[in-house]
Amino acid sequence: MPVGIANQGHGECRSVYVRAAALYAERYPNRRHPTYITIRDLTNIAREGRLHRERRRHEYGENDNRVLTVLAVVYLNPHISSREIGRQHGIPKSTVLRILKAQRYHAYHITLIQ
Repeated sequence: MPVGIANQGHGECRSVYVRAAALYAERYPNRRHPTYITIRDLTNIAREGRLHRERRRHEYGENDNRVLTVLAVVYLNPHISSREIGRQHGIPKSTVLRILKAQRYHAYHITLIQ
């Protein structure tokens, strides 16, 4: 549920969570309806300033074995695909792509022209 929508209904209902939940259900009948407890918890979280999601990304250090493996393979064969690196070394393709991006390597395709 978008928080802005919940807060609109919450403000109109003068902080009565049950009324806010009913108003949301009335305005948006084709959506999942939050309970008054959900609206209460979201309101409290917003008041405390904890509403932003934290992104958890793995930081690939220079000494990480996967980083060293991927960089070594790309150095030895710059034309190898990320899928093939993943298959040969048991590293997921998405991880290979993230490592290459973090190390500022860019995939390219050579096109021969006349």
